[in-house]
Amino acid sequence: MISLDIKRTPPLCRLLICNGGSCGQNPDIKPESIKNVWNAEGLHATVAMKICECQDACEHASVARIITAYGTEWFEHLQEQHYQALIEWARECHRTQTLAERPSILERQRFRGHIRE
Repeated sequence: MISLDIKRTPPLCRLLICNGGSCGQNPDIKPESIKNVWNAEGLHATVAMKICECQDACEHASVARIITAYGTEWFEHLQEQHYQALIEWARECHRTQTLAERPSILERQRFRGHIRE
């Protein structure tokens, strides 16, 4: 029997996207479609992504957060173009195997979260 010692590196960060169950999220936005992109392109290896029921920030609706070793970044009121920017960002992280700079389109969506990690 041959034993392979495959060392896998952990993802660079985690991306949590609220599914907007009852917070007033834009009903036209379907976070599940983002999950399909992650699975098809294998982005989980670099940016672990999860669709969450609630991130306890309902007053901000359409929330996503990026958790890195350096802290947590929160983004609110996301629309289709913001989700597309997150996908492109994850692709860049995956391509370069580095934590790429966040898309500038997300800067206006940034807010200070209130959940301790």
